[in-house]
Amino acid sequence: MTHVLREVLEKTTTAHLWHALCMMKSLANKIRLKERLYTFSTVEGTLIQNYLGDFNSVLIDLYDMDVKIEDEDRTILLYAFQGNCTI
Repeated sequence: MTHVLREVLEKTTTAHLWHALCMMKSLANKIRLKERLYTFSTVEGTLIQNYLGDFNSVLIDLYDMDVKIEDEDRTILLYAFQGNCTI
């Protein structure tokens, strides 16, 4: 909580305060989504369609936050985590 107070203490207008709070929330969301992407895994027997849907959902959420995951990185992640899927 003190880190939030430090971030907003110097803000002089409501607009600056809201901007600071939104930026902190945005950063936290980006970190959470990246963590979700890089630790993505499946439960044994998961249908490949469900796996791809969940994987794409994370990528879309990141894209909406202006985070670009290169095609090569997506391919590597997709390949690395699909081990337990069934067709």
